[in-house]
Amino acid sequence: MFATSLLLLHLVFSGLVVALPVLLFLKRPGKIALVSLLGMSFLAGMLVNMVLVLILQSLGPSFAVGAMVDLAGVVLLFLRRDEFDGGFVLAPSSAGGWSELKVGKKTVIFLLCAVAATLLVYHALLLPIDAWDARSVWFFGAKKIYYAGGLFSDIGRDSLFEHADYPKLIPVLAAQIAQIAGYWNEYLPLGVVAILLCAEFLMLAALFESIVALLLFFVLLILVVGISPYLTNGYADMHLAILAMLACGFFVKAGTRRKQVDVVFGVLLLGLAACIKNEGLVLALIIGLVATIVLVVSVRSRAAVLRGSRGLVMALIVAALPAMLWKFRLWQWGISNDLTAATGWGGRFMDRLNFTDIGAILRAIHAAPMLLLALLTWIVVIRLKGRRQIAYFLPIACSVLYLAVLLLVYMTTPSDLAWHLGTSAERVALPIKLMLIYGAALYLNVIYKYLAYRWHWRA
Repeated sequence: MFATSLLLLHLVFSGLVVALPVLLFLKRPGKIALVSLLGMSFLAGMLVNMVLVLILQSLGPSFAVGAMVDLAGVVLLFLRRDEFDGGFVLAPSSAGGWSELKVGKKTVIFLLCAVAATLLVYHALLLPIDAWDARSVWFFGAKKIYYAGGLFSDIGRDSLFEHADYPKLIPVLAAQIAQIAGYWNEYLPLGVVAILLCAEFLMLAALFESIVALLLFFVLLILVVGISPYLTNGYADMHLAILAMLACGFFVKAGTRRKQVDVVFGVLLLGLAACIKNEGLVLALIIGLVATIVLVVSVRSRAAVLRGSRGLVMALIVAALPAMLWKFRLWQWGISNDLTAATGWGGRFMDRLNFTDIGAILRAIHAAPMLLLALLTWIVVIRLKGRRQIAYFLPIACSVLYLAVLLLVYMTTPSDLAWHLGTSAERVALPIKLMLIYGAALYLNVIYKYLAYRWHWRA
């Protein structure tokens, strides 16, 4: 646990060199909440850490350079300490005591997310690495990185199922935890799950502005997905889905409340998603494209676009750099993707272009019920709010486009279709389900607030 905590602090401090300038570029009158700085530093730190490892290709030198980056971040924070406040204010009651202390909505949301994250982290740290993908893909790669001391050109080539072309965010973080501890075992590296969960639930608390919306999200998540073992067993799929859903949510917030800090959070989350799995890059491109269209349509003036543009450009560079460096390393090492390397795409697509195979794919992905719920509630929201709120359609649009990509992948896969669906469809459909769950929770919350206003409920 000590190694995990130390790495977490390293990530936050190294992220300060990005988060501080970005937030200062975006700054409006008044002080910046320290909670925003913490969240942005956490996300940026993971990206900066990946850039250092990909450039230096060695864990030791990347840690040494990272320590200097940490120091620079702390110095920057000290020099600009007057720009930030704590984000939480405790005020006694008018009677002079603390018995009637009022707790704000954001504090309750933060506490709910903190409790959920703590329970999941505790569960993750007690598990061994025994699930197939966790043991044979992510943490087997991490084990090799740890014993080799860094990334190298032959990593993954000696294992049929390791997928050498997969991005290495999770393996690198797991190897770094083991390096800090000084040894490897089958429990310790799962600390990377704790790091990801802390970042994800911190961003979840930042995303939701309504307790009702958060509770609706949790209820729908449990009903549709359940308390998934993929949250804690070392698989990457649920974490990719959460990052994609969070990015989608922050872009919705940016389109409705028009604050560029939400765009920056969305951009950094997409950068992390692209470092998790190959599907993450596809999701980043889809969500980025749809969000760009939505935000361009939503913005009322050029001044709103240009305000804080330097901070947004800086965030874009930091978010894109790890994925670009990884693709460069793959080209340098001559490593290709197993799906794109296969030939005969067109023939397999035509062979499976029938109701039987397409129906089997859609049933395996099993996104139709959530898509129907999201569409129905969105239609109600449009009737209530008017058609100006185009940002509300973003989760549905991104889900449908990603569903089309998955349909194309399964229609052209060189593997047996039934085997491929049986071993992957449940996992790869998680981003679709989570984005639709977020969308449905958002729409139901809008309906709830409308009814509360009309019927004088206490919202």
